Amino acid sequence: MDTTMRSKVLKFADVIMRVPALFIIDELLRIGLGFPGEGVSDTFVGSFVATPEPFTVQAVNSTHYTYQAILLSALKVNACILGLVAALCIFMLWTKHLVIVYLYLTSVGIIFISYWSNVSTMKAIVTYMSSHETSNSILDDILCLNLSEIMNNGPGFLIIQNYILQCMLASVFCYIHLAPKYSIIQKLLVLSFMAPSIVGVHPLPVRILIS
Repeated sequence: MDTTMRSKVLKFADVIMRVPALFIIDELLRIGLGFPGEGVSDTFVGSFVATPEPFTVQAVNSTHYTYQAILLSALKVNACILGLVAALCIFMLWTKHLVIVYLYLTSVGIIFISYWSNVSTMKAIVTYMSSHETSNSILDDILCLNLSEIMNNGPGFLIIQNYILQCMLASVFCYIHLAPKYSIIQKLLVLSFMAPSIVGVHPLPVRILIS
């Protein structure tokens, strides 16, 4: 019974993992390619009706818009073809390789979320330090037990939330990344996720925190 249930769950997961590729293919097939017959004709007619320019200027403008539309259409077609090929390849992968693709995409997504969260936290820290010239750093306020100022008027809660988020992201990343999982590298990865928030509370000049 357990084996049957496990096989059903694995088959269901295999189907679910292939659904996003089908959505991508569907959206790429329905996208407008922007050929010159759509937007260029309106611009061409508008240039004749609205502006009393000489015919040569109008012809040059229409030719410029036509070439621009053809170039954009060609780029869009190539991008759509590459997207279709990639989606079809992902859809046709074996389950083991499909899991590897999703693990890689998840790892990239975790890195972007971590970067965005660290950047937002550092901006809040820099704003707080710029508006409080008398304070050397957030660490000094913590050591002086000035916690109410940091929590109520400063980025205290944001820093705590970022610490928790970075710990969670680092744990997930260390578990799913495809690189060799040496113990030292795993610890350095966790430290790299936490480093911006740790550095931000120390007494450093604002120009260094901004950079």
